[in-house]
Amino acid sequence: MCAGPASPWTPHPVSAAVNGTFAVEPPAGPSTAAINGTGTMENTIFVLAAAAADRRRLAAALGGSGIETFAEAHAALNAITDRPPAVVLAEDALLGAESLARLGALSPPPQLVILTAPEVWAAAVERLGQTAAAFLPRDAGARALVAAVERCLRLGRLQHRADALENGLSAGIAAQLAERVNTERFLAVKQIVDKVSHFIGLLAREVEGGVAYFNQTPYFVSLHDRNLRLVATNPTFNRHFGHRLGTRSWEIYEGQAGRPETCPVAVSMRSEIVHTTRATARYRSGRKVPVIVHCAPIFNNDGEVDLILEVATGSKEIQDIKLELQRTRQRYELLFDEVPCHIAVLDRKGRITAVNRRFKEDFGQETGIDFFDLFSFSRKPCCRCPIESSLQDGEPHQAEMFLSAQNGRRLNAMVWTAPIKSASGKLLQVLVIFADVTRLREVEHNLSTLGLMIGSISHGIKGVLTGLDAGLYLIDAGFYRDMPAQIEEGLEISRMMVERIRKVVLNILYYAKKRELATEQVDLPRFVCEVADQMEAKIRGADVRLVCQFDPQRVTIAVDPAIIRSALFNILENALEACIEDPSDKPHRIVFSTSQDEDHAVIEIRDNGCGMDPETLKEIFTMFYSTKGNQGTGLGLFITEQVIREHGGTIRVKSRPGEGTLFSIRLPKSRWPGGGKRHP
Repeated sequence: MCAGPASPWTPHPVSAAVNGTFAVEPPAGPSTAAINGTGTMENTIFVLAAAAADRRRLAAALGGSGIETFAEAHAALNAITDRPPAVVLAEDALLGAESLARLGALSPPPQLVILTAPEVWAAAVERLGQTAAAFLPRDAGARALVAAVERCLRLGRLQHRADALENGLSAGIAAQLAERVNTERFLAVKQIVDKVSHFIGLLAREVEGGVAYFNQTPYFVSLHDRNLRLVATNPTFNRHFGHRLGTRSWEIYEGQAGRPETCPVAVSMRSEIVHTTRATARYRSGRKVPVIVHCAPIFNNDGEVDLILEVATGSKEIQDIKLELQRTRQRYELLFDEVPCHIAVLDRKGRITAVNRRFKEDFGQETGIDFFDLFSFSRKPCCRCPIESSLQDGEPHQAEMFLSAQNGRRLNAMVWTAPIKSASGKLLQVLVIFADVTRLREVEHNLSTLGLMIGSISHGIKGVLTGLDAGLYLIDAGFYRDMPAQIEEGLEISRMMVERIRKVVLNILYYAKKRELATEQVDLPRFVCEVADQMEAKIRGADVRLVCQFDPQRVTIAVDPAIIRSALFNILENALEACIEDPSDKPHRIVFSTSQDEDHAVIEIRDNGCGMDPETLKEIFTMFYSTKGNQGTGLGLFITEQVIREHGGTIRVKSRPGEGTLFSIRLPKSRWPGGGKRHP
């Protein structure tokens, strides 16, 4: 170690920033440096240089006391005992990674000034740029050295002062800071108090009826300190109690709550928990009102109660509003129940939350379950489910749908949906209204059917009239020419036309007027024999053989004999017409047979006529469907199928073109004395 003589110095003004690090350019001419008088450098400075001549030169350039020189970094680090040096002036080659780490770990870390050769300047800056405070050439003059070291000393002093502030060494600044924090804290709490009522109102908008409730109810919000004094109040408090900042917390109350030790704020301050009580408050007008008071402690960073937040509201106002809401709800529920439609209210997940009286009567009190679990839907192909649509987009929709309830109820309904939203536009519920239009659709269908029937009957009667005209012409011509055969032919045609009119009229009467079945206990073998006897002559007259194969065992069925007889006549006549229309030369026959099983009597009518194709077979029981053109009304087999079903039976048909047709009727056996009304 060596110390050089003092010499005068002048800082050089030229400097530049290299990679974010301060670098000082060497002065243009020779310079000397001396540190004495007020410029004496009292801080320790370590100089690290490999050559002894360089160490002496650098020490002499810096001058003053506190200069220590070392040939290597290890020796310099070992020489540190108490406080680290303020500045380390070192050649870049002497500072390895370990040395830099040890220097950086010192507290406070010294400022580094690096001496480097021009040819390695860039590499040194890249390696040490984040650590060093300044870079100088190895042959830097005294001015440059002194300027760099002085700058580092100033940086050290600024760092020391900053550390002192950060560690709270300046009591005055710390006190000012605490006062500022407390002021900001009270301002923040004051803003909270001012906004509490507003926030309550915003929350209330999400509650049904909440907006009106909170708009009409006065909420008194105030803030109290540890000395039980008011430090902040909201506008509602000021409007009812006046401006009372700085007054005592208990002064607005009457009775026990109006005492220092038992007022709500004092109780919450002592217990350090949320406290709720009922009390009597006195407005500035002198009016006394019952209130509900909620007090909540606010703790500081040390866990101590610092403030009390008090929120009070008039209990009478709440009770009055509750009664008004109850009366309003009753009025709406009455209107809700009296609507002559089915109404259900669904939540956002499609669960039923409320239903009206009509809904309860028809489908039960089914709240709490999914609407789609209670009903299954069938809708027109062009329509989306309006309920699903409203739940998705929050808009009203409507559609006509077929509803099937779990209780077996089926109805054709017009469905309307209306979204129920909060004041902010959020979807809360969906109102579903559906009106039963089943009867309306039945009327529409009947009107449509009536139109078809009138058209069909008109064509049928037109054909009958044409036949009657022909028959009357033959009768007139026969009388005029005295030709009995021609008269007989005209009479036969007229009889046929009258029979057709009779069938048409009977079919229309049966379809147009529903009547109760006049059921009797009928002996099946005797009944079918009577039917066969009545049809035999007509069938034999068409050169068709009627084969009867009746089960001789006695079996009784409960039927309306007149209606069943007409149904069997209809099927036998269709079989006869199928044989007549068959163009083949084969012998035609109709087999009329009966049989039975344990529960049913079976009647079969089989012909070997022209038969039917699959398309015709599918439509034969459809109203107004006829293969006879103007000769038929399309009601015969439709009514026959209805008659069999009304008697609890079934009718099946099998047919192939060119092979014939089989009608199979199954009717339940009688369980006497069961069955319908018995007629003598």
